[in-house]
Formats: sequence, structure tokens, C-alpha cells
Amino acid sequence: MQATSLIWTAAGCPSPHETDGTPVPKKGTGAPCSACGEPGWYRFEETLSDHFTTVKNASRAWPYGGECVCAACVFACKTLRLRCAGWFATPKGVEWWRTRPVVKEPEEVRGQSAKWWRRHCRHWTGPDARPDPLATLCNPPEPPFVAGLPLTGIQHGGESHIMRAWWPNAATPVKPLLKLQSKHVAIYARVATSRARYPLQVDDHHDILVDVPLWSRLRQACDALLADLMASGVYASDARKALVTIVPPPRTPAAILTTWRARVADLLPHHGSMWWPLFVDLLLLPDRKDPDATRERDRPEAVAPRHQDMPPDACVPDARHQAGHEPGPNRPRQMVLPFT
Repeated sequence: MQATSLIWTAAGCPSPHETDGTPVPKKGTGAPCSACGEPGWYRFEETLSDHFTTVKNASRAWPYGGECVCAACVFACKTLRLRCAGWFATPKGVEWWRTRPVVKEPEEVRGQSAKWWRRHCRHWTGPDARPDPLATLCNPPEPPFVAGLPLTGIQHGGESHIMRAWWPNAATPVKPLLKLQSKHVAIYARVATSRARYPLQVDDHHDILVDVPLWSRLRQACDALLADLMASGVYASDARKALVTIVPPPRTPAAILTTWRARVADLLPHHGSMWWPLFVDLLLLPDRKDPDATRERDRPEAVAPRHQDMPPDACVPDARHQAGHEPGPNRPRQMVLPFT
């Protein structure tokens, strides 16, 4: 079974619709689908936008060529909800999962978003809790299934507005989500046949193999290192960058520097892999013991105290009163520097 067929079956085999809920007209001839080879009853140019036809991935998305597309592939490309958040598609349905907490979303959509995710999220822990996407990826459903992660859509607010995107057998939203800066995922995805190692489609260019035993083992080492770095005052961005590059961040304590080589020994063989930056980005950061604590180098520089009766510019010397400086003949405040 093709990945698009499995996704289409998980959604209930609906007829493809536009983002505003308008059905896509059937104008195909029944020729083989450009993507999967099934009978295509939809025209290519009427179902897909040229903006999403990536040249470097065209041979992978449309291996059969032609001008016709089947209902499953049109649904995979037209359905905007598949580009809003992470998902698992199984024969029983589509399961959604988050990467960011609801509490950080805009206030005007926070309530609706929390209500929707409470009903549809694969692992719902509350609006204030931070989701653990890496734990979700390490606990996939039973095969066969298809996994997708639209990073671009998530970065542009897809998780906050997913309830506004059209979906079959769902109530039409008052303000439907018509556009979202995102990339196609479902059309490039592949079917997983194992829970231990399975393909994860990230946007339209990353085809990542999730090795659950390996990722679970590496996460233990990364979590411990992140906790020690942040406890010593290293910021989260610097700590993540250190894991991506396997280079200790600036001002790392000596206690961590002396054991750095041994602690990253298991990480070195993987830090150059395509999946490594994504793996580090999905790590759940530990909570700081003192959220208000800042590093010494990020604090305002100490300012020498001055007497309260002194004017603010009292410590700045006036060049006009220095020896050898006289106003120029053209302007009253022009300085003439002596050449000696």
C-alpha cells in the first residue's frame, strides 16, 4: 500500500476538498496517477499549486509522470491540516501530536487550541505542560503506519490554528485556515513496517530513519549533559548548539570540560548525520532551578557611581576648553586641531 493511500484510508476515504471546503472537481481521464500509479480522476494542474512542485523532489513525488492524480494523492497534497502538526496515520485513523506547549500560543486562539488538542492529541498532558515530541517518536503506533513532521508549518503557527483547517466529517470553522507557509509532507512519506526503525518524513526534503533503540540510548546521555550545562549557567541555545557541534560552549565549568571527551564519545559517530540536528532540537530541556539567574557575562556592566549633585555629563571633558583647541573661523563650534 502506498503512503498516500494509507493516509487517505485513515481519514475515511473522503473526496478531496480545497482549504475552504469546496470539493475539487473531477476532470481526469482515469490514466495512471502521477504519484502512485492508481487511476487518476483529477487533473494535475487543477489540484496542485506550482509553488509546491519542488524541482529537486519532482522525480520522487511524481515517478509515473502524466497529467492525472488519484483521490488519495490529491487529498494528501490539498489537506492543509497535514501540514500543521506532527501526525501518525494508521488504518484506524490519524493521530496528532504537538511539539510546543499551548500556554505559549497567542491568547486569542489559546482556548480553542487547548480544547481541540485535548480531544485529538496522542499524548495530552495539559495546556501548561511541555510536550515531549521525542518520546512520542520513540513510541509509534503498531505498523503499518505513516509518520510526518511538517516543521515549516509548525514554525509558522500550524499547531495553534490546526482546528481551523478543513478535515473530512468535521464542522466547518467560522474562520477557516486558507493558507499556511508550509511544505508538503504526505506526498513524500513512506509506509513504516516496524516500530523499532521507521521512516519519518520531515517537510519535503528530509527522509529520516527513526532508530528507536538508538535514539532512546542517546537521549539519556544528552539529557544528562544538558542538565549539567544548564545547571552551571549555560543558556539553552548554547547548550543545544554544543550538542549539535559536539563542542563545549563558552565558559563551561572546568568540571564538565575535564569529562567532556568521555561524555560525548557515544555522540561523536552521529553528530554529522542528517537526523542529528532534529534529534537535538526535539530534546526536552530541563527546568532551571533559578529561572531568574543570569550569567555574569549577560548582566549589565557595572557603572562607576557618581555624586548625586553632579550633572550627567560632568565626567565627559569638553574639547573646547582643552589646551590647543580653538573654534574655527567658519563655524562657531568648529574645532581646529593643531599640527605639531
